[in-house]
Amino acid sequence: MEWSETLQENREGLSRKILMSLLPSSSVPHYFVYILKCRDGKLYTGFTSDLERRLRQHQTGRASKYTRSRLPVRLVFLERCPSKSASLRREAVIKSMTRGEKLKLCASLQSFEGMGGKESDG
Repeated sequence: MEWSETLQENREGLSRKILMSLLPSSSVPHYFVYILKCRDGKLYTGFTSDLERRLRQHQTGRASKYTRSRLPVRLVFLERCPSKSASLRREAVIKSMTRGEKLKLCASLQSFEGMGGKESDG
């Protein structure tokens, strides 16, 4: 390979790298607060940066002791947060709510439907 060909490939590679760095990346973390409804009707609140993985963990009994004995679980509420700290604060607020307040929240703000996602059975 000649020097000019190598130089051209490096330029193209660099251009691709710059372009890719400007595009939204799937590696950019998104944080979510969620509520699950367990088989026995109990509610479980948590947060995650990888919703699919976390729901899979809950359904297979590997996410928490609380949900492990209450399978299957169903996603009933999902809210996107701008940062990890915001999701932790929101999780704390939701956990401090009464069951009735959580159910109202789930009924009125099922925001996962508006995010291009679907309600999950798990």
